[in-house]
Amino acid sequence: MGAIVGALAGASVGTSGIATEWLSGICEWPRSLKVLGQAAERLAEQKLEAGALGLIKYFWPGLVPRNLAFLLMVLDHEFRRLAPPY
Repeated sequence: MGAIVGALAGASVGTSGIATEWLSGICEWPRSLKVLGQAAERLAEQKLEAGALGLIKYFWPGLVPRNLAFLLMVLDHEFRRLAPPY
């Protein structure tokens, strides 16, 4: 719910309406704020154009270690929840 509200608020006020502390706290490696901004601009342009505008380039090989790290964090959390209390 928070992600949806945040996306709608960001779409209506733009990056200038978002607190810089919040923007500086975004860590979405291998994507960066620059790439996310390019994606937003491309979506806005795509709405006005008839054909596809092409892909946005980013460091896709970084997704494998990133997703593996998240998987390990989730599994660690779940195994700790299943462990008997001390």
